[in-house]
Amino acid sequence: MALHGTPNDLLQNLDPIALIIFVPLLDFVIYPLLRKYKINFSPVLKMTAGFIMASISMVYASVLQHYIYNSPPKSIHVWIQAPAYILVAFSEAFVIINGLELAYTKAPTSLRSPSPLCSDLLSALQQPFVSLLHPCLKTHTLCGCTPHLLSLASLLDADSISVSEIPSMMYPSSLGKKREIWS
Repeated sequence: MALHGTPNDLLQNLDPIALIIFVPLLDFVIYPLLRKYKINFSPVLKMTAGFIMASISMVYASVLQHYIYNSPPKSIHVWIQAPAYILVAFSEAFVIINGLELAYTKAPTSLRSPSPLCSDLLSALQQPFVSLLHPCLKTHTLCGCTPHLLSLASLLDADSISVSEIPSMMYPSSLGKKREIWS
């Protein structure tokens, strides 16, 4: 990829930078505007939108990685990866914040502290799975490329798409009504 003076670590920092910009924008502009126009964007719909954004990010990254592998070296600018990082940040703002809010507000008083820990426990259980997938990321010794990375991104995309549909499958009748179960 052509860096054109861009530091390697900058793209990885786009996620937290986008979160710093996007979370206040949601809280002070987008959500009040939706409430003003009486649009019910409940936590379940916010989380569904977040999972859909994560899926779109994975599709974008998979297609981009395909083009990177099939193009001459240094012909694609590094900033073309920025939308994938920014979409992941948007999905985090929708999913993680609303998930923790739901866990806290819907839990009994005695379980308000332990319930967000379930999210951390799931993250901890996810790490061995990531470690098992790590051999897919090793570079090929002959060409210096990572041929399994596209397969891995496609698997993650399929997983994200399937998870994004869970809330709508669990509560299909409530998504169209004025008041949802988790509103």
